[in-house]
Amino acid sequence: MDKLCILYYRLGCGLCEDMYQQLQDLQQEYPFHLEIRDVDSRQDWQQQFSKKVPVLYVELQEVCYYFLDQKTFIQALQRK
Repeated sequence: MDKLCILYYRLGCGLCEDMYQQLQDLQQEYPFHLEIRDVDSRQDWQQQFSKKVPVLYVELQEVCYYFLDQKTFIQALQRK
């Protein structure tokens, strides 16, 4: 079963767009379900993440923020 990955992002954020594009590229090689969440759509997400976007979670565990750490991300995908 594909792992759930959640990307918290903000509209107009260049770093967010970069990470999203890299994740789309990685989906060609690694199977995972990517859910995109706009931090500005909910007050609790705004408070939790504030300026710390983009943030990437794999199965509810934070794996990186600002920039995609491909090695850490792939290791998280491959964990049982």
